[in-house]
Amino acid sequence: MFIIIGGDGKEYGPASAGQVRGWLAGGRANADTRAKRVGTEEWRRLVDFSEFGGVEVASPVIPGEDASESAPGFREAEPVTLASPWSRLLARCADWFLEFLAAVPALVVLGPDLMKVFQAIIAASREGEFNFQGLETARLMPALALFAALQLALLGVQILLLTSRGQSLGKILLGVRVVRADDDEKPGFLRGWLLRELPSGAIQGMLQLLPVVGFFLRFAFVTTNYLMIFREDRRCLHDFIAGTRVVRA
Repeated sequence: MFIIIGGDGKEYGPASAGQVRGWLAGGRANADTRAKRVGTEEWRRLVDFSEFGGVEVASPVIPGEDASESAPGFREAEPVTLASPWSRLLARCADWFLEFLAAVPALVVLGPDLMKVFQAIIAASREGEFNFQGLETARLMPALALFAALQLALLGVQILLLTSRGQSLGKILLGVRVVRADDDEKPGFLRGWLLRELPSGAIQGMLQLLPVVGFFLRFAFVTTNYLMIFREDRRCLHDFIAGTRVVRA
């Protein structure tokens, strides 16, 4: 994505490379038009960008006072505002709360066996083996199936939203969205979910497996990761891995 300086001295964009090539072909810009990539501060001639090198263009038309009529397709640059740290934290908390709500039906099905399941989980964390003794399988198996089905359905919705619009349900509620750091476009599946979630989750899982210190190292990693949103660029570790940032929607 690019921002260019029109003949009236105003900034126009963001515009894709295809749009800029259309302006070049239509004479609304030329090889010497000043431009920069979104997210950078370096102004260069369009001909200096690899996307426009060697493009044959007509003489530029210099917009008059009414730039919108003389140069249709131009729009003034829309500044991108980074999401506040608190809106990002609240959006993540909202997503966690939705995951909890999706687990409630399974907890209801477990009923009186709920405390037994919690005790079995605690025992498994200590002994490394899950003991089904004393649990009513007639309740346990349907509850596990319901839990898995609802969690997978919620995950599917979240991935679809992140892929198509860069927003989870929590981010929609808080008015923020994930964009690619290089051009502020939609992140897609690879950057919007896969690279933002899986590497970080894998690191946490490996740290958790370490005896004695695993819990503390995982806690330190998660805390450090989220505290990075208070940096000037407000990018967490998963943002750097995926090449994304979070902005106001």
